[in-house]
Amino acid sequence: MTSSRHRQALAQYEDRFGSYSGEKYISPSECPEDRRALVAEIEVSAAAVLIADHLAPYAEGIYPERSAEKLEHLYSRVRNWDPHLPRK
Repeated sequence: MTSSRHRQALAQYEDRFGSYSGEKYISPSECPEDRRALVAEIEVSAAAVLIADHLAPYAEGIYPERSAEKLEHLYSRVRNWDPHLPRK
């Protein structure tokens, strides 16, 4: 599952810069400045959907077998890219 913003940002990236590969920009420092805000939107939205999917059952009192620790890389991705999100 992806968010509508994720799909929009991905389409914008592909229109401007060609196909997107998440492995291309492991960290913001590896991403060119002119692409950084758009890549931040792609990375954060993708991670947020996965985190939300994992946490949703907790709200219903269902505790999944897999541990939230396995999502640590997603939390790190959000933390690293969040400062580069376009703020209005």
